[in-house]
Amino acid sequence: MAGSPQSEGRLSEVKFLTVAEVATLMRVSKMTVYRLVHSGELTAVRVGRSFRVPEHAVHEYLRGRSKSRRSRGYPGVRCLALVMGRLTYGLGCQEAPQAHG
Repeated sequence: MAGSPQSEGRLSEVKFLTVAEVATLMRVSKMTVYRLVHSGELTAVRVGRSFRVPEHAVHEYLRGRSKSRRSRGYPGVRCLALVMGRLTYGLGCQEAPQAHG
């Protein structure tokens, strides 16, 4: 069963990435990418025993994550980061640290 020439043309324009390439792009481990694929959060196609992820799916996932984090926030949760040996607040937190006296 052959697809239409239009759909075949669009499919040939899709760039597919390996799990390792996606992990590098997202700066996470390959296991994290496999978890995202298996949970359905990240679209992928199985090719033999491997997965290939459309590049646009990675960008859509990252855009969706940044929007949901910005709008949702984490009320009541203190976000900490170790930056250059100092413990600091930030990285997407919407609440400033409370002074304890």
